[in-house]
This record gives sequence, C-alpha cells and structure tokens, in this order.
Amino acid sequence: MEGTEEGWINLVPENSAAPVRKTILEAAIATTTTANKRPEKGSIVTIESSGRLCLDPHADNDGTNISIPSWNTQTVLDCWLTEQQGLYEILAGPFKKHSVTGATLLDEAIFTEAFVADTLGIDHKIQCKKTIMAAKRLRSTLENSDHDTIFDQSPSYEFVLGTGKTVRAMELLVSTMAVSETSRVVARCDYAYGSDGFRTRKGDILVPPFCGIAFEVTLLSVQ
Repeated sequence: MEGTEEGWINLVPENSAAPVRKTILEAAIATTTTANKRPEKGSIVTIESSGRLCLDPHADNDGTNISIPSWNTQTVLDCWLTEQQGLYEILAGPFKKHSVTGATLLDEAIFTEAFVADTLGIDHKIQCKKTIMAAKRLRSTLENSDHDTIFDQSPSYEFVLGTGKTVRAMELLVSTMAVSETSRVVARCDYAYGSDGFRTRKGDILVPPFCGIAFEVTLLSVQ
C-alpha cells in the first residue's frame, strides 16, 4: 500500500490516480485477542457498513479522480469511454489529443455535436449522435443525484472474501483491515458499481451509473 494525501492510503498502488483510497477512522482495539487478525482470501468476514454517493469533487479532500467532474483524460477513457460500445477505438485517440476530461463531457456548451464532429474529427453522423447522447446521460447522473446521499446501511453483513460477492473497493478495503477497525474507503466507479450503477429489486436507482462511492466500514469478525 502507498500513501496519497496525508492520512489516506492508495489501495491500488499500481495506479497513480489512486482510484481506491482508505483512511482509518478508529484503529483496532489492541486488547482484543483478534485485533491483529486480518482476513485472507476465503475468509468469512462480518462487517458493519454505510455507503454514500461521491459526486462533488470539492466536498472532500479525497474526491480527486473519483467524482465525474474531476476525472482526468485517462480516467474518462478507463471509466466511461470503454463502456461506450463501438466508440472507444474511434474516440480514444482524439480524446487524448484534445485532453477531454470529465468536466469537458459535463459541459454542454463545450461538448457539442460541432465539437465531436469538427474538433474530434468524427464525421459519421450516427457515431457523433451516439457520443452526444452518452454524454447527456452522464450529465443526468449528476443532475438527478445528490452528493453524500446514503444508499446503503448494513448493521451486519457477511460475505466470503475474494469471491466477488461485493464490489472490488470493499474487497480491497476489508483485506487490509484488522478486527474492530473502522475505516473509510472512497472508490471510483470502476471499482464500485460501474456503468450499471446499483438498483433495488424494483428498479429504483440507489447508485447512478459511473458514480463514485464512499463506505465507512467496521470489521466485526473473521472466520
């Protein structure tokens, strides 16, 4: 693990953008017999957690490259453009050349059909329209959601670590924790709920597509 800003640890050290970061809120209680016990792959872990949306890059000092408005060009490619069927191969080069960021995509005065056609050089009308519609859907993610909204609150949740039963950010976080520790993790959408987001069984949106998230987690037990 590598440090990022003071008090924060990058849980994906091979990625300098630090798409998943952790800070310890309460250290493990040293007097407990399991305080130093850390879960391994295959461990049955029980946690207490609450999850919030991370939409505003200025609300916390941990928002860089996590919320859509703060995405740099590489994050746009990794998180958004790869999910646009048939467009990555066409647009990756022009996006890099013209430094298209999350803020660019969200600015409807900049990211227009003329910009896509003339500046980015996409002269195919259907591809141009498809790109513009995808950017509009991204804008609606922010327009219809509120930063810091609680989408999950679990007094007790059990899962087997390393089996993909929860989002990657949660797996990364819990694997670094000790029993009784409470930590906060912030995660970019590709380590959370991605382009699909997260819905209830009735179809109500809890986490919008491409939304960053934050979890506060207490590791209760490891078996």
